[in-house]
Amino acid sequence: MSNKYPVDGSILSDHEEKPRWIIIRFIGRGASSRIYEAYDQLLKQSVAIKVGIKTIEGEHWSKIKSILESEYTILTQIKHQSSIPQPIYLYASRTSAPFIVMELLSLSISELRKRQVSHRFSQRCAIEISLYMLIAIRQFHECGYVHRDIKPV
Repeated sequence: MSNKYPVDGSILSDHEEKPRWIIIRFIGRGASSRIYEAYDQLLKQSVAIKVGIKTIEGEHWSKIKSILESEYTILTQIKHQSSIPQPIYLYASRTSAPFIVMELLSLSISELRKRQVSHRFSQRCAIEISLYMLIAIRQFHECGYVHRDIKPV
């Protein structure tokens, strides 16, 4: 994969260059990554793929690779938590975009909100979602980690 973002229908390969994941759709983005829903042809299930992106022109893949490798290690160490997606695969090439394949938990909060008739959650629903998010954050902290990038939708 080059420096371009994957598009719907594109296929990502594993380290052995075997085509494995078919990109279904873009889900969201962070400061240094983009998240996609994909279909894993080996596991026969939908997954989430977090693809590292270069944020600065001339930035080396090694920095982004290091960030995703650390994230994958953390996910592997806390995979017993129910609110944390299970890691499946880490692709960490020196010459192209690294990515993490992980369990796809559900629709994003943003997608669920947009499905509401008013594009808003009821107060009760918003409180319940907030409580589940706080539980997930607490589980993360109990494993000895601090997220450092929690933000509202």
